[in-house]
Amino acid sequence: MSVLCLDLGGTKLMLAQVEGKNLLDTWRYPVPADGNFEQLFDFLVTCIHSHLTPETYGISIGIPGMVDMQSGTLLEVLNIPALTATQLAQQLKNTFEMDVVVNNDCEPLCPWRSCA
Repeated sequence: MSVLCLDLGGTKLMLAQVEGKNLLDTWRYPVPADGNFEQLFDFLVTCIHSHLTPETYGISIGIPGMVDMQSGTLLEVLNIPALTATQLAQQLKNTFEMDVVVNNDCEPLCPWRSCA
């Protein structure tokens, strides 16, 4: 069982497939930070979908902004303004039908502790 961990920034997206404490693989993509929400969401879905395996049971995303952990709302994402005031985790959860956690990239992020 593994977790797909994402570090989403204003210029690049880093993905890592992690199993326990083992880093299985990493990938890097340029981020279309000036796009609208639909473009960014489609970009994320495409990147995530490309690296999901049957063993993937969760997705963990760190963003450079503030997150309301109660509601799951991204309160402010300065480098990617189209993500502000969205519920990215819930939308990705609905798309992939698995647990998705989004938090500030400075906070402990992964509830499964695979990404820490």
